[in-house]
Amino acid sequence: MLSTAALHPGLRWRDLQYFSWEASRLQAWLETIPRGVDLADADEDLVAEVARLLERFGGHPGLSILSKVLHAKRPRLVPILDRTLTDWYRPISSRRGKSAWQDCVRLLHGDLAARSNRTILRAIRSEIRVELGAVVPSELRVADIAIWMQVRGFRSE
Repeated sequence: MLSTAALHPGLRWRDLQYFSWEASRLQAWLETIPRGVDLADADEDLVAEVARLLERFGGHPGLSILSKVLHAKRPRLVPILDRTLTDWYRPISSRRGKSAWQDCVRLLHGDLAARSNRTILRAIRSEIRVELGAVVPSELRVADIAIWMQVRGFRSE
């Protein structure tokens, strides 16, 4: 929860209560989700399962917060839902907010699996490994950062 609080400064008491009350249900779901699988490599059933978070965990405090918590548990598989991600895929999905989640998961899966994107993401991760050592973000997280920078108007030299 600490990592989620850092990513989501608006975390409220009722959000924390939700995760306390639903801990066993969330843990049971996580036990069905393999560790160490990249979203790019996930089969269609696993992608569909991640895309169904909204249906599976109705009554959640917010899909953005839920995705951050589950991303912390499966950082290579579960993307973080935020406005930047939905803005990136809106031209294709025509959806916003939590209604865009399923489209974002599926579209991001396709983008991450594309050979040219994988080559670029692996090169970026190699550069990060040189700079940071053992702390290297997943390809999913690198893509998330790149999407955020593009949507926010950052340009590389």
